[in-house]
Amino acid sequence: MYPNARVGVLTTHTDPEVVTQALQAGAVGYLLKSVSAKSIRQALGVIIQGHSYIHPIALPYLLAEYRRLSATKKQNSFYQPSIRRSLSPVSCLTVQRVK
Repeated sequence: MYPNARVGVLTTHTDPEVVTQALQAGAVGYLLKSVSAKSIRQALGVIIQGHSYIHPIALPYLLAEYRRLSATKKQNSFYQPSIRRSLSPVSCLTVQRVK
C-alpha cells in the first residue's frame, strides 16, 4: 500500500526476539518509550531523512545476531579455505555467477 514508507517502532520491549522480529519485518527504527520526547523527535528526524535509528540497548542483540548469521554463513560457505584451494579461478567465477 505504501512501499516507500519508513517504519519506526516505538515500544517498551527490550527483548532480543522482539527487536529482531521488528527489524526483520522491515522497521528502520527501534526506539524505546523510556527516552525523552526530544530523543524521540531526534530519532524520528533521522528516520525521515532516510537513515536508520536503533536504540543503543538493542545494538548488542543485533551484533550477536549478525555474528551468529556470519558464523553460519562461513560454515556453509562454498568459499571455505580448504575448498577454495582445490578450485580453479574459472570454477569460482562460474559458481559466483550462478548464485
